[in-house]
Amino acid sequence: MSVAGAANLVGITGIARRLVQDGALEELAARAAMDQAAVAKVPLPQWFAEKKLVSAAQLAAANAVEFGMPLMDVSVFDSSQNAVKLVSEELLQKHQVLPLFKRGNRLFVGVSNPTQTRALDDIKFHTNLVVEAILVDEDQIRRTLEQWQASNASLGSSLGNDDDEMGDLDVSTGDEDMGAGGDSGVDARGD
Repeated sequence: MSVAGAANLVGITGIARRLVQDGALEELAARAAMDQAAVAKVPLPQWFAEKKLVSAAQLAAANAVEFGMPLMDVSVFDSSQNAVKLVSEELLQKHQVLPLFKRGNRLFVGVSNPTQTRALDDIKFHTNLVVEAILVDEDQIRRTLEQWQASNASLGSSLGNDDDEMGDLDVSTGDEDMGAGGDSGVDARGD
């Protein structure tokens, strides 16, 4: 990196600095975004996403490098492995997280903001599992949640339609066949 390039980064910190270093954001745009986000009291990554200054994928990649976290592309993830049923619909909507899979007593959750510790704590409390965060870009989280929830709803509705057909089913314990005398079976001794 040149000395002139390093001098331009003075005062640009955190994720904004990473985005400038990666070439995803111009230095002047980063400074303006930092100032405007501070005035609006909005977290800088949220500001970048809302104002579309960088793509969700660029923001996720920069966060992965900056925070040293794994980054996952859920479009290649096997949806049959998802753990969406372990977390309530309310928490999914509130925190916009993506329960990816469960391995042992660990639940791996896709998040777009690595500083979103409140969401991880809520899920940990709700599931009683150790929660590990994996970075996923925000757009992928939103799309994938919608797809998984739609597929779970369609599966539930196709399975749920059997109630009408099962209503006429006669269920018995088998005691009715023994009659009033009672002991018509073989006991444990074989008599």
